[in-house]
Amino acid sequence: MKEVTVEANGKVFIYGVEYVKKGQDIILVPENIKITQGNCSEGILFNDDKQELFVNLGTKQYEVISAPSLSRIYKLGELKLTPCKREDLKCGDLAFRTDGVTDFTNKEQYCLILDEKSHVCIENSHDVEYPASYSTGWTYWYKVEEV
Repeated sequence: MKEVTVEANGKVFIYGVEYVKKGQDIILVPENIKITQGNCSEGILFNDDKQELFVNLGTKQYEVISAPSLSRIYKLGELKLTPCKREDLKCGDLAFRTDGVTDFTNKEQYCLILDEKSHVCIENSHDVEYPASYSTGWTYWYKVEEV
């Protein structure tokens, strides 16, 4: 995996975004990725933050709502990306997937896990892709977790 990394003033920046917490090896979720705290699962805002994509754990289906509650958005520095394997992710988990150059600011590479083989993701910043292409074909996976 090739990443463009620059160090300045004791902080690490990848593609111009501060990812690693000072003194720790933690990849932070960038501030342009807006993750919500839900009753069922975490969600991700898209379409200029007008819609929220999340998984209903009762039905194990994805749902999209309009006008999400912006008070439920995690703050910058509260979430991290932890490297994992696809088989470690379960229904309702929010993940980042990539095959090469890693740009954690790319919202379309974040997805919600539905089961061991499928996930749903954002497409073209304003639509939802399901079933997501290459569901198990991605090489690198990161689970979104609280710091």
